[in-house]
Amino acid sequence: MAGPSNWKADDLGVFDNVGKVNMGYFLISNDRTATFLSKKKTEFLLALPGQTIKATKTYWVHRKHKDFKRRAVEMVNERNRRLPFVLVQYVFEDGREHAISSEPHKNTKKGKGEFLRSKPSLLQKLKTEVKSRKSVAEIYDNAFEDAGGILNFQARGDLPRNIKQASNLKYETSASKKEKDELYAVLEKSQSDNIQFVRKLQLAPDPACLLATDRQLNDVIRFCSTESMSPSVLGIDTTFNIGVYYVTPTTYRHTMLKNRDRGRGGHPTLLGPTMFHSRRNETLFLYFASSLVSLKPDIANTLFIGSDREVAV
Repeated sequence: MAGPSNWKADDLGVFDNVGKVNMGYFLISNDRTATFLSKKKTEFLLALPGQTIKATKTYWVHRKHKDFKRRAVEMVNERNRRLPFVLVQYVFEDGREHAISSEPHKNTKKGKGEFLRSKPSLLQKLKTEVKSRKSVAEIYDNAFEDAGGILNFQARGDLPRNIKQASNLKYETSASKKEKDELYAVLEKSQSDNIQFVRKLQLAPDPACLLATDRQLNDVIRFCSTESMSPSVLGIDTTFNIGVYYVTPTTYRHTMLKNRDRGRGGHPTLLGPTMFHSRRNETLFLYFASSLVSLKPDIANTLFIGSDREVAV
């Protein structure tokens, strides 16, 4: 499977990039010979007959065996497009060859062996396949056979690591699609004349949605602002682990009601306006507050706000 970065999955473990140098510009003539032109790009180079390329060399050191090094020369054309081949050299610093092993990758569970890097072209193929109606097992088997199977594969990076790799990609793809579908559904509801619950919606820079009924908005003014004889605290607290979004509800005490449940006294706590949002930062909480005030200006007269000392709030 061809791919511009497949050469990095060489089954030799993890290499650290230690530097990159510009080798300069070369002219590839019609007889395929290369002639060095200059270290810097000039208009004169572009006017020469033949193909002008820029070559860069990258240096790598093996993470475990520091004497084992890799050098790679990559080339781009006049339009800054990478050429479909790379010159790769492996060297032992002192000239003495030895077996190469790799330390377990940070993503590998303890005791499960070394981490095998999959080629980018394999990952792209799997990502395309998981969008189909094929089962995870079928996608895994097809990718395995396309790479040559257990007898004819050229590199371990051509083979899917295990069936869970395909399963994880399928889950990530479906989760991303679900997130987009949910945003679209909310956008449709916010534009409907029959829906009076989705009051504000922004898609950029960070998605956020304000949900509130007229009763909730009026109750915040009625029980939490200067209009109340004994104002209630407007509580605000972000809830975690609800899908891919944060949920920040507000709460207040309905001081005209008594809670008689199980003999307990006091005023019942009711749910107020709520915000669904993608991030937890000061900008989005400001959006929440300003949106409430834009709907009902008297909400600005709220006297007490209770929170769990969330910095952004």
